[in-house]
Amino acid sequence: MRILRFAFALVVTLLVASGPGRAATWEGDLLNVQLLTPNSQTVAFNGNFTVPASDINIFGAGFLLLSIGPSSVTLTNTGNAEVFFQNPEVIIKITDTTAARILNAQVAPGSTISLGSGALITGNNFVQFDLAGATVPGFGVLNVEVAFLPGVAVPVPGSLALLGLGLFGLAAARPTPLRGRAA
Repeated sequence: MRILRFAFALVVTLLVASGPGRAATWEGDLLNVQLLTPNSQTVAFNGNFTVPASDINIFGAGFLLLSIGPSSVTLTNTGNAEVFFQNPEVIIKITDTTAARILNAQVAPGSTISLGSGALITGNNFVQFDLAGATVPGFGVLNVEVAFLPGVAVPVPGSLALLGLGLFGLAAARPTPLRGRAA
């Protein structure tokens, strides 16, 4: 009987301690967005945003807008004028201040804004792309898909009633001293 109570207590305790893991995305994370231009040491824009974030006006032009989804970054030219970036560097750097779990990133099919070779770089907690020399067509879109390392399980607390039941089971399963017997 004690073995059954102990097994029951163990199962309940494991159920309480385990829970669904955090999905591997940026959803709810705090990201720092920087525009570095005309060189990588000059910060032309710096802001913090919680994902999802949309229509971030990092260029000050009002028609080139950045949006960040759970696993994507989108730069959109909402106007019909073509834009050409002539500065030696026009780097957009997005850093996850919450966690370091970025695996890689790639330009998604259907993007109408092209990046040069080596212009897209990723690290543990950042994605950056350089628009230097890029031509942004009117109503052009750059979609960058971000891949993440598999999520690490984060325990989710169970109900207090379930926890209490597990503790009661553990208490019931503990051995009781022998009474009335000589050792």
